[in-house]
Order: sequence, then C-alpha cells, then structure tokens
Amino acid sequence: MKNTLVILGLSFLGIILFFGSQKSIGDIKIMPSEELKQILDNDKKVFVLDVREKNEFDEEHIDGAIHFPKSKFDKSDTETQNILKSIRKNDLVVTYCGSGHRSGWVAKEIQKRGYRNVQNLDGISYWKQKYETVKGPKEKNIEPNRIKTDEAYYNYQNFTDIFWADARDKAEYDAGHIKGAKSIPLTELESRISEFPKDKDIILYCSGTANGGTCSASLSAARILINNGFSYGKVKVYEEGFDTWKEKGLPVEK
Repeated sequence: MKNTLVILGLSFLGIILFFGSQKSIGDIKIMPSEELKQILDNDKKVFVLDVREKNEFDEEHIDGAIHFPKSKFDKSDTETQNILKSIRKNDLVVTYCGSGHRSGWVAKEIQKRGYRNVQNLDGISYWKQKYETVKGPKEKNIEPNRIKTDEAYYNYQNFTDIFWADARDKAEYDAGHIKGAKSIPLTELESRISEFPKDKDIILYCSGTANGGTCSASLSAARILINNGFSYGKVKVYEEGFDTWKEKGLPVEK
C-alpha cells in the first residue's frame, strides 16, 4: 500500500513538474541583466523600454533606455504608440521596471500586437547590483528634427540633393504631391528602406497639421529610419505637410 502511494505521489509530482515546465504561447522570457549588458556592450540592436514613471526614470535608469511609461501605454497615448511604430516587428525589445512586474505586463501587451522578440529584464534592482545606472532624462533620442514650411521651402529652393519622401498612401500621392517627391508610404517603408539614401539629407512629409490635421505617418517613418542607422541629423520631418504646402501655392504636381 505504501509503495502504491509513493508511486502515485511521484507520478503526481511528475505531472506537476511536466506542466510547470511548459510555457504557453505568448509567455515572455526573462532576460538576465548580464545578458542585456553583453548585448549593449557589443552594440547589438535592441530597444530597451523603461516602463516606470517619469520620477523613477529621472532618478536612475539604464543608459540608452527609452522612457515608455506603463501608465501612458495603458491609455494608448500618442507618445508610446509612436515609439512602438518606430520598432520593427522582429526587433529585440526588452522591457524593465523595478522588479519585472509592471514591465512583464507591458511586454505581454506588446507581444499581443505582433512583436515577436519581446523579453522582460529581471529588473533594474538586479541590474544596479552589478552595473551603473544614469540619472536625469538621458534617454535614447529617437526624435527626428521637425521643420516648418519656411525652412522646408528654403531647402527645396536651394538644395537639389535632398531626398523628399511622401509617406502618405499612394492614392493621396497620385492626387497631388510636392514636386519631385518620391512616394514611399509608411505601410511600405520597411520593405523599401533601401530606397532611402544614407549619404543625403531626407525630408519626409504627409498631410500635416494644416486645418487641424494630425497626420503622423512622416514622423513614424522618420523614427524607423533613425532606428535603422540613418543619421539623426540628416532625417527631417516637414510637420505642416502637403496641405499647408499646397495652400501656400508652392510647387506641386500629379
């Protein structure tokens, strides 16, 4: 009888261990601080997202991390959504907070949106036991330069070597665009990124902010370029966009 109970007990324990060792689809891998440090030291491409609040980030954070507060992400605010748009689906994304709880949730939510290489750091509390942190808003800069119509037209008039790209849909481009601009819609950018010259200044635009517009396609496109090795100083966004350009009677074509 005792032997039977022992066998049953061991069998039950085996079942628990078996299922406990399985990970369901969508589980997030925990990345040790040592592994992230090695990735950063080797200058490998990674997006490190600090999901804590602003005061926590300013107090200390991992050098190069992007502030991506969970409180804003929960509300689907524009800032965090634009950061996500600048990250490709296959890029390595590592989230972190103090101990991994908040960042674990954010990692799962990001993964649900189709990002296939998302991991959760074991926490900044573990990181700082071995490695340095930085203070103040010293986050990775992924914001491109923004220019208005007067500067955009100055560049248009005086420099013929600037690459102008229209990030709107092809149908909008065909209906009218800045003369000489090339159509590379945001939805096609990742597959056509080789068409952008790395040795020239680039100006991207979409419909813009005229008449209360909120087009962000050109801004998202610029972030993608910067995150793929294009020089921060060479990528610009004409934020007032085509609608303002056309209203001012500047050169357009169909």
